[in-house]
Amino acid sequence: LNLDKTCFVIVMVARFDPVKRHSLAIRSLKRVVKNNPELDIKMLLIGEGPVKKDIEKEVERLGLEDNILFLGYQNDVAKYYQLADVTLLTSKTESFPLVLLESAREGTPVITTNVGGVSKMIPNSEYGFIVEKDNEENIAEALQKAIELYKNNLLEKMGKNFNKYTSTHFSVEAFAESIITSYKVNLSSVKNI
Repeated sequence: LNLDKTCFVIVMVARFDPVKRHSLAIRSLKRVVKNNPELDIKMLLIGEGPVKKDIEKEVERLGLEDNILFLGYQNDVAKYYQLADVTLLTSKTESFPLVLLESAREGTPVITTNVGGVSKMIPNSEYGFIVEKDNEENIAEALQKAIELYKNNLLEKMGKNFNKYTSTHFSVEAFAESIITSYKVNLSSVKNI
């Protein structure tokens, strides 16, 4: 990708569909790029979908061609999370955002809208950013906070915290343990009848 090591890299893994709100992401990026002229900021957009051409036109209209790379569909997204400083999710709705778990597995902190139970994955600001009012000002503000942490060498710690928390609470083992506990509770209820 020819990215310099000093580049601040944002990755967004999402199909190009209106519900994913790529437009919100790139308008937020425009604000951040404007406020950080000294920093080379790149956003990697991974995915395909029906509104991709519209988003490409908007990127051009906003003059962000040097800041946004369209990488299309990728089989192996892990390497992009590893490359990124932060993962961005701007969805309007989600059931349970697996993108965030993929990011956590690679130790990459996230900025996300408050969808699909993300507060269970990100219990507080030590683990990532949940944007409550999902407008471009608030997304840009969260991106700016991530940049400040990055400049102070603290963003990587957030990613490690996120990885540790999710791997203990959302691993296959944790899921299996919750099922076993549920069965034990239900079995003891039946025995008491």
